[in-house]
Amino acid sequence: MSGPTSELRDLLGETGAYREGHFQIAADQHVLSYYSCERLFQYPALASRAAEALYRAVRDVDADFVFG
Repeated sequence: MSGPTSELRDLLGETGAYREGHFQIAADQHVLSYYSCERLFQYPALASRAAEALYRAVRDVDADFVFG
């Protein structure tokens, strides 16, 4: 698969921002993968490319609101 989604996934992996394992997050929830924006933002040029890839991936989505 190519395009903005795979580019974003590659950038997250390259910077160590995407992590797999067992993580306990807020509200005592457990997840098997985790995205750490802090790790991505250690590399401003790559973070900029990731933001552009994310924009390209969602720019045509018809949404009334976004939350995170």
